[in-house]
Parts: sequence; structure tokens; C-alpha cells
Amino acid sequence: MERSRPARHARAAIASPCRLYPVLRTGGLSRVARAESTLDSLPHLPRWCRLATLCVTLGFGASALAQAGEEATRWGSVVLPSGREVFVELALDEATRARGLMEREHLAPDRGMLFVFERADHHAFWMKRCRIALDIVWLDASGTVVDVAHEAAPCPEEGPCPTLVPLRRARYVLEVAAGTARREGLELGAQLELRLPRELRP
Repeated sequence: MERSRPARHARAAIASPCRLYPVLRTGGLSRVARAESTLDSLPHLPRWCRLATLCVTLGFGASALAQAGEEATRWGSVVLPSGREVFVELALDEATRARGLMEREHLAPDRGMLFVFERADHHAFWMKRCRIALDIVWLDASGTVVDVAHEAAPCPEEGPCPTLVPLRRARYVLEVAAGTARREGLELGAQLELRLPRELRP
């Protein structure tokens, strides 16, 4: 992993009876890592004021981390045969594809996940650690449905977890809320339009 360059410092201030004390904002983990030393660097201020400074400092760091997490998620959309558009998180690497929709408590009708693979293959799926039932739709490079697993149920906490293998090779796999495939006519041969970032288009 490439080490990122430190962000440029931007100045802010805390308004308090102990005067305006400048605080450096760098964001990210570096700010959180320095949080403890921040208190020690302000010995001339009352402890409550030092704690306030620390809270603001940590707040900037948490905000930067949340923003980085949002930016890390790539999005696209899939247009179904009915014309309805589903907005999908893109699973582009092994870690994201392995995690999938695990631990999700809910999936809105217009949301899903699209697994993007480097090449077409019999990409197998299972429902381990999933909390909701899903429809799993395998697509070839043109967005044509090549197989569907309807209402795949979460695996039990104990016992075997079935593996779902498509009949034909697929380049993409779409996961949507259970019941979507039947309701929207996602059957063998159905054509879906994949709206992906330019660099991911075939």
C-alpha cells in the first residue's frame, strides 16, 4: 500500500474564556494518533479547555475518516427490463467481493450490489453471514442474464452453507432484494443495461 502524503494544515480556533486557541487540522488517522499528546502539549490551559480542544481535534479526524469511507465506495446503476433503475455498490476487488452484503440488516428495493470480475467464469456464491434473503443474478459481458438464484436464504449459524454455482460463465453478478428477479422479469436471456464508471466498461 502506498503511503499517503500528509494533508496540508488548515487553521481553526476554539472559542472559550481561555482565549482563542488555534488548532491544527490534518484529518485522518494521523490526527487521532496525536490525540493523546495534544492534551500534554497544552499544560498552560485549564483541563476542561484542553478536553474541549481534544474533542474538536478528534471530531475533525472522525469526519475525515467518514468522508474517506464514503469516497471508497464506488457506485453504478443497473437498468432492468422494465426500465426501473437500481443503484448498486460496486464490488471490484477480492476483499469487497468476499464481504459482499454480509451483515446487512436491510436492502432497499432500489439498491443492490454488482460484483465486477476481471473475466467471465462460473463464479460461485454462498450466503454465509448474510442476514437477509437475496436474488442472485449472473450476467455475461453484455448484461444478459445467464442464470438466477431466486430468494437465496441466509446460511444457518451451524451446519453446511450451500454453494450456488451458475450454469454458464458470467462476468458480472447482481445481488438484489429477494423477490426482485421474479417481479422484474429477470429470467434467462433478459437484457440489463449496466451503467458503470467509464474505466470499468467493457
